[in-house]
Amino acid sequence: MAQIKLTDAEAAELKVFYQKELTKLSERADEIKALMARLSGTDTAPAKKGTKAKGVPAEKVAKAPKAAGKKSRKPRKTGPWPEFIVKTLTSNGSTMTLKELLPIVQAEFKGDAAKTENNLRGHLVRMAKRNEIKSKKIKGSRELMYSAK
Repeated sequence: MAQIKLTDAEAAELKVFYQKELTKLSERADEIKALMARLSGTDTAPAKKGTKAKGVPAEKVAKAPKAAGKKSRKPRKTGPWPEFIVKTLTSNGSTMTLKELLPIVQAEFKGDAAKTENNLRGHLVRMAKRNEIKSKKIKGSRELMYSAK
């Protein structure tokens, strides 16, 4: 195996780096040991860094298990956009592209044109993904046609 020659500064830098890594790993190992002891129910609650253990039994500290599945999230605020888009698409009665919808939306929601276009595009994609509106690809183009359900 080839040997690498390091300067004193490089060697000191590597030593500091690996010392930090060793500290991180030993802390992680302590956490895992405390968790294993807690799961077996034989040990007390693990001590926080820099504090003493209070001696509370693991049964009293453990929380009830959560139901399996995804974490529930707070619903996203969408504002008036989805309702306006559905209302516009239904009143038009036919399919519309982003370019056709944009002037109508810009007249309703005043603001920066680029921001309005990005907002509209994001809402259209999200609504099509959630099946709130229909989307259909135009042949030979990257553009989509949108219509109400």
